[in-house]
Amino acid sequence: MKSIVLAATVTAILAAIPALAQTSAPQTTGTIPTAEGSITFTEEQQLKIKQLLGKQKSAKLEQTATIGSTLPEQVELHALNDADIGLPAVAQNYRYGMAESQVFVVDPRTRRVVGIIAE
Repeated sequence: MKSIVLAATVTAILAAIPALAQTSAPQTTGTIPTAEGSITFTEEQQLKIKQLLGKQKSAKLEQTATIGSTLPEQVELHALNDADIGLPAVAQNYRYGMAESQVFVVDPRTRRVVGIIAE
């Protein structure tokens, strides 16, 4: 009887591990919440954004940029043309910058990072 209870407990723990792993990862791509509504990028759009910005020189940062941090002036911000990428309307209100080989979605008024497109 003890072995049945032990087996059931182990099975329950193992079943919960993938769910825990999924919730602990930081959000870096996909849907980005903003003040004007969420921006959802498809994998194809993310790739196109990375390709367009990859042609620019990637800035060096003194500190790691995270969601909510402010990008320094040396990071050049770019408006992206909807025709090039097919961006959702709300995404056109933001600027995009590359630093340390990462692509940042940035509020142009404050230079605050609202999203990071994963490598």
